[in-house]
Amino acid sequence: MYSIKNKKIYYSNNNCTPFVRNILKSVFLVDDIKLTFLKGKRGFMVLRKKERTFEELIDKISGSDFAEQILRNNALMNELGNLVKNKEQVENSIFVIMKYLYSDEEECKNNDIIKKWIQLYGEKESFKFKRSADVNLVNYNETSTYLKLFKVQKESMRHMENATATLLETIPCDVDTIADIGAGPGLVNQYIPYYYDVLAVDINQEILNQNRRKTCIGDILDIPLQNQSVDMTIACDVMEHIEVDKLDKAVAELRRVSRKYIYIQVPHNEILRYGVAKCSECGNIWHVNFHKNSFTLEALRQFENAEWVISQVNYTGNVDNEIESSRIYEQIERDGLDIYRVENFECPKCGAKSKPIHLDILEEMMKNENRQKESKKIIPKYSEIAVLFEKRCKRKSIKADKYCHFPEQKLFSNIEIDFSKRFMSKSTYTGKEQIPVFYSGSSEVKMTEEGFKISGKDNFWIGIALPYLIDGDEVELKGKCLESTQIIIAGIDGTEKEFMEEQGNLDEGNFSYNHKMSSKWNEHSTFLKYYFNKEIMLHSLQVHRMDEKKYYLIEQSDTKQNHIVLNQKKVLYRYYIPEQGVAFEQKKNEAIEVE
Repeated sequence: MYSIKNKKIYYSNNNCTPFVRNILKSVFLVDDIKLTFLKGKRGFMVLRKKERTFEELIDKISGSDFAEQILRNNALMNELGNLVKNKEQVENSIFVIMKYLYSDEEECKNNDIIKKWIQLYGEKESFKFKRSADVNLVNYNETSTYLKLFKVQKESMRHMENATATLLETIPCDVDTIADIGAGPGLVNQYIPYYYDVLAVDINQEILNQNRRKTCIGDILDIPLQNQSVDMTIACDVMEHIEVDKLDKAVAELRRVSRKYIYIQVPHNEILRYGVAKCSECGNIWHVNFHKNSFTLEALRQFENAEWVISQVNYTGNVDNEIESSRIYEQIERDGLDIYRVENFECPKCGAKSKPIHLDILEEMMKNENRQKESKKIIPKYSEIAVLFEKRCKRKSIKADKYCHFPEQKLFSNIEIDFSKRFMSKSTYTGKEQIPVFYSGSSEVKMTEEGFKISGKDNFWIGIALPYLIDGDEVELKGKCLESTQIIIAGIDGTEKEFMEEQGNLDEGNFSYNHKMSSKWNEHSTFLKYYFNKEIMLHSLQVHRMDEKKYYLIEQSDTKQNHIVLNQKKVLYRYYIPEQGVAFEQKKNEAIEVE
């Protein structure tokens, strides 16, 4: 508990949702006490009267979804009644206010309880619309095809369910109203709890008819709401549909409408050419999902400005280890090759079906590529990435254990590999275990009592997959050189592309080589490649973190999802862990022998 002048501030580990806040407001209403909740923090409130403790009580209220559950809970109602002088009025106050706020029925404003509420908190908020808004024809004309596509794909939307669950854990505590821009049939907003006032906005009425929330026709390029009329705007899987030269306009509209937060979710590092089809009749070429952009975290950072900054980054959706060779599709695009893999999609121009073209050539290109690669991706790919933008004027120093709800936490200890021991006892690298994985690469590896003896031809390499290394972490490699050798450190990014990080020289004898991770390591996983040109003995590898407490494993969240959460430079990074837990597939290597 903290004091601010004559006010008292109370903190609960649980989430003060709009429902919880309104229950507490309606209780203290009977004593004419106004509660003020600090913005951006979980479970905080300010009282003007004597000191009280609310942590356990807030946790109990949070366990209920509806006012009826609270009203039927005699023990909880007694606790709530004991908070105020006019205990006998609490039940009626909760009933009237909850009905006023969450029912479609129009309550009489002459009711003394409602009049008192309006005096303290104002009338319940409604969405404020502009007089008119335009709809862009490019996206509108694509909606009929999208509707047909949705009917085919709606049974395989697990990635959207995962991403939506991550969104629900991201909604800040001072949010009451949300505009879901490009809501489609309501795949996202159907899971947002009822106590958030949500408006579904889309450019097609037929799509909107499938929503359960309030709806209105509108376009992300011209949102039909007044300036700063909602607490939060969300655009989930929308920005990839917008033409490149109109992206800034779309983001400007999200900023204009929102008072506090913007949430943008897009496919992560999508290979656009992979989803391009060619009509077998008219020759029309189109992306089957009408995607026009591919986004990485760096691309999304371009939407930051002096007023709006990123406060949270989510990697979510599906976690995929299968190869999607970006290099092959880049070559197809660059060379203008007439190769297409998509079949049986209806052409938006003539209605004919797409057919694969020169699939035999594509398969041969894949075989040649796979001869040089593993059968699984070294670094798994998250299908979705999302960022939460926050208005700078309300941004404060973020602490992971205050900003997020962590029912159960695990702090990651420093990672260390002792090469003299059999540390590779598992065949998979999992998000839950967070263990490193060793790859022999182009080297011959022999395990000795002293460590790993590494040798090979020319510049041979070994690889090590390490969990969640970021800018500022330091990796220390210890070993012994039989003679002076060169060391080159390279990395593999999320698209399987290699980049050189640094190079140096190791003198004969024992060595300790420290490498500090640079700003290039901004993605969700790390794969280090060490190149040598002379035989070398490896003793150990250890990761030193700047702040060990910034890493959390969230095992049992409200949405029953597991996440890794880390906090760096006032930005929270959240990584969804799939149910099976697999994040890396270890290479089976028969070359490792014990001398």
